[in-house]
Amino acid sequence: MTDLAITALALIIAPSQAAALKVASTINEVRIVHATTLPKNPDGHRIDDYCTDLSPRFDIKPITAGGRLASKRGWIVTSETKLGPYDAVNIVGALDAATSGTCGHRDGNLAIFDKSRLIAIAYQRLKHDPDEISDSLGSAEQIDPRRIRLRWGLPGAPIADLVLRDGIYIERTPKEDSACGGRVLVPNIFELDIRKARKKLLAYGWKPSRSSEKNYGLENELRKQGVIEAEICSGTGYGFCLFNYSNRQGDSLGVRSAGDGPTVIDYVVGCRRS
Repeated sequence: MTDLAITALALIIAPSQAAALKVASTINEVRIVHATTLPKNPDGHRIDDYCTDLSPRFDIKPITAGGRLASKRGWIVTSETKLGPYDAVNIVGALDAATSGTCGHRDGNLAIFDKSRLIAIAYQRLKHDPDEISDSLGSAEQIDPRRIRLRWGLPGAPIADLVLRDGIYIERTPKEDSACGGRVLVPNIFELDIRKARKKLLAYGWKPSRSSEKNYGLENELRKQGVIEAEICSGTGYGFCLFNYSNRQGDSLGVRSAGDGPTVIDYVVGCRRS
């Protein structure tokens, strides 16, 4: 969706609605505006042949009223997430072939609905070459009931968080996240080289879990450098690597990286069973 299309949406808003809910972004990459009308998908729900078999991972069957409305308007629904009383529905125009079993997302937006009523849209601020695969908004992940994390369509670190307070705000990811009911903390290690990331994790009480895998790619080189928790790395495509950690309470932490660095793009906390 272009800036022009979003601007047109922003103008279709009742003053009472604008006053009731403030929206703002503190980062350059993503904007958020009031909106009341969702236009039809300009890309026509286009899915590349390569992405057809992969599409169930991206093109979900919507269950929210807003998601079903977006689907009727021709949008590909990639995620549905709660933000307090609202539904945050990630919609993209098209899926294009990429590498490593992934698909690029074109014209990605995050639509905020109050049931079936659209109230705001977040979208990529920076324009892109229409002939290139776009890193537009691809999915949203629940962090807590009033915070969701935004990601591009292609693999990479999160862009920002969408937070509900007295309004809806887009802001940088925080210095740390809590997990396991708030008793576990994970520092912000996104976009850090794994060697720097592990130092922050050690300071938070996360200990590396020595891998027993006998591989001979990048993971082996990392182990020689002291990164004993390197479990496995892909030798092609994005070059994903997986690293494992644990804490004294019995929780686990899986960290995923990409690229030659390698650089952290994601993590998953496994809470111990009580």
